[in-house]
Amino acid sequence: MWKDFLRRLTSHPAPLKSPAGAGEKGARDGRVAVEGRRVIVTDPGPGGRFPVLVPGPGVIVRVNGTPLAEPMPVSAADNVEWELAPDDQQPFFRIEVAPDRMSASVEILQDPFWYPDGVEPRGDGEVTLVPVVRSRHRRRPEDPVAAIRSALQAAGVTFGVDETAVGRLVEAAAKGWRGTEVVARGQEAQAPTPDEWAWEEPPLGLVEAGQVVGTVRPGQPNRPRIDVTGTETWVHTEVASPQVELGPGLRRLPGGQVVATRTGRLQVQATPQGTRADVVPCRVLTGEIPPGTTLECQEDVVVQGEARELRIQTAGTVIIAGPATGCEVTASAIEVHGPAEACRLHTIPPGHPGPFLGHLRILIRQLAELATGPDPVPAFRRAQTTFRQMMELIRRHVKLEPDLQNLLTECGRMLFDSPEAVTPARAAGLVAELNGWITRCQQALDQRGSIELREDAFRCQVWSAQDVVIGGSRVFASEIYAGREIRCLKGSVARSELTAAQQVIIQGTASQAGAPMTARAGTRIYAEEVVPGTRFEMGGQFYEFRAEMFRVTAGLTARYELQIRQDTRPEGQE
Repeated sequence: MWKDFLRRLTSHPAPLKSPAGAGEKGARDGRVAVEGRRVIVTDPGPGGRFPVLVPGPGVIVRVNGTPLAEPMPVSAADNVEWELAPDDQQPFFRIEVAPDRMSASVEILQDPFWYPDGVEPRGDGEVTLVPVVRSRHRRRPEDPVAAIRSALQAAGVTFGVDETAVGRLVEAAAKGWRGTEVVARGQEAQAPTPDEWAWEEPPLGLVEAGQVVGTVRPGQPNRPRIDVTGTETWVHTEVASPQVELGPGLRRLPGGQVVATRTGRLQVQATPQGTRADVVPCRVLTGEIPPGTTLECQEDVVVQGEARELRIQTAGTVIIAGPATGCEVTASAIEVHGPAEACRLHTIPPGHPGPFLGHLRILIRQLAELATGPDPVPAFRRAQTTFRQMMELIRRHVKLEPDLQNLLTECGRMLFDSPEAVTPARAAGLVAELNGWITRCQQALDQRGSIELREDAFRCQVWSAQDVVIGGSRVFASEIYAGREIRCLKGSVARSELTAAQQVIIQGTASQAGAPMTARAGTRIYAEEVVPGTRFEMGGQFYEFRAEMFRVTAGLTARYELQIRQDTRPEGQE
């Protein structure tokens, strides 16, 4: 804007001479000129237009003795005279505030330092006589910059005034520039933005002291709309920046960089309160590791290469960067970046009831119907059947701890009594106790993590407190249990059992004679493709496929009956 402004400063408009433009078909228009105190009007040629005098500030024009109050066409027969208005009616500028009050402009009308002593015509067709300074013999008494500032204050313009712009405007006006410039602008409203965190996680998460591991770009606070009169309008609400807790292994520098204060492994974890990040101590195993190596520790463990018959037990996370064969790993979270074969990977002990919580919740819902349902006999029969089938499943896979064993025993006594012996109070009490036990179990699961196998899994046993994610093209002869869900992202699953408390999502299954693939879940099973011999289990019920099917979802109806549907997709998938 100022580049254009300075360009205009150096361009002095030449005084407009009497209009001599061409009217219709090249006809000459009338002209206006000033000689002394008189205005000389030249009539137009044939087809031309008569000039129109327009009243302007600072000049009194009389046409045939009558002061000009509105635009008037004039001819050579008219007696037109002018005189300058008194000094107190000769302002050199005019203030204009925009209708929305978001800007204020100053229009320069005359020389800011000297009173005018003459006039000259300006305009094309419509002509205005404007005051001009021909000889500097009467200086204005006020400081021009102070006069503009005072006028802005009087007009209520108190916000967004560019003081340097006012000074430059006066300098330009003294050199002959005439025009309008904005000297004050309001502030547009701006929605607040939260801080933006970006983590630079290196391979395997290994960092050294002093290494930059992240940056944070501070957000912007709520900025209200403020017009040039200082009136604020709050149009946005504040937003909370993400809660990020930095552990002692990290430090945020004033410039927004986050650096490691020690060597170790970077951990960035999502928690209910926000994000927690830290650099934690880490054991790194490199080179050729002898088979049968045993390691027990509290830190994270990173194996940079192939792992063969390793025994690792730690309270931290274990990452195996290469293939894993015959390994037994117990940790809070596990990642295997290469194929896993004949491995036992546990974030919860084998036989933990966590992967079967979804099945127990189905039983609880059926018991609740006994306590509140209007017709208890059908509900009793359904709960009895579910309990019998579910207990067979749980006894095969779960090591029952005493508390759960006692609750299930009490449940069995009630369900294998007569329907008349089941009172609402008895059923409601058992439901409350089972729910309490599940809550405690779920809290314990939440303290442990997931297991990720980025390649194939062969003859593996996996028990995870949270998710199991398999990215390879094949899962074969494996037992996989998850306290939340199992996701096999691509390829096929064959001769394996997959059990999840919530849902199982698989790409497809493969047929293997004598060893069907079984998937069981508490809420949903989804497969892009299934082949004959595949078995889905839910709520103690099962369905074995006799023909190939695509896009299959298994779920329970309102009466807890297993239902198989086609051409549906799980939540979050296109």
